[in-house]
Amino acid sequence: MDKAGVRAGDVLEAAGEQPLTAMPDWFVARTHFERERAIDLKIGRDEQPLDVHLVITDPAFRAWSRAQFDCVLALLLLRLILLSLAIFLGISRSGRHPSARIAALMLAVGAVAEGYPSAGWAAALGHLPAMLAIPVCLTSVSSLLAPMIWLAFCASFTRFRLSQGWDRIVLLVPTILFGLPMVASSIAMIYAPSLMAGPWPIVLSVAPVRLILDAAGVTPLLFLSVSPFYRPIGHTWLLQLWLAMTVLYFGQAASFFWQAIAARTA
Repeated sequence: MDKAGVRAGDVLEAAGEQPLTAMPDWFVARTHFERERAIDLKIGRDEQPLDVHLVITDPAFRAWSRAQFDCVLALLLLRLILLSLAIFLGISRSGRHPSARIAALMLAVGAVAEGYPSAGWAAALGHLPAMLAIPVCLTSVSSLLAPMIWLAFCASFTRFRLSQGWDRIVLLVPTILFGLPMVASSIAMIYAPSLMAGPWPIVLSVAPVRLILDAAGVTPLLFLSVSPFYRPIGHTWLLQLWLAMTVLYFGQAASFFWQAIAARTA
């Protein structure tokens, strides 16, 4: 951007056909950036509109400091360890036990979780067959369903049982409720990013939504959004429901965990 003439204080207003009204829009746009492909930016400078054209020629790591490089390397190593443990647990003899399978799933989700989609991510997925690209995208945002997985795991170590059928409702209803917009958003992110544009200033004016952004990144906002009947108020309510269920399920999972410890030490 420096080479293209963008200066400190400029306001990014659009990237290609993607309007930029808030940070979520920027993350959608940058996921479609590709090296050696022209990017058209519309910026505002001193209340005057300007068009800027730039081409990314070098990979991002060329501009990293040593501290940034070490941080990314440590994160990748941690992801590799978690994924290796998940695979080992899943294929071992103990993996036949339901608790071990859920634990393997927890580790795998932690290994691929994304709080902020990286630059070029959606563009790279767009070069893959849809039957592969969409599942990869869903896997990367599967952390949105982590509370249900944690609850199932911790409940498996206690004598906790809901009345017949309710245990499935507690786990399946949120998975379906949040899973459907995740699928729709994943498809839109890769193939129709313009559908991801929303009235973000309205959505982000709600305090719980800002809390989600600060605590969990932009992923919940982007992948719990697209719907044929999209309305800002519906979006904010879905995000608040996800936040409430996340807190509730993690809290209940912690309760089951301590119950299991108490039962073993009694």
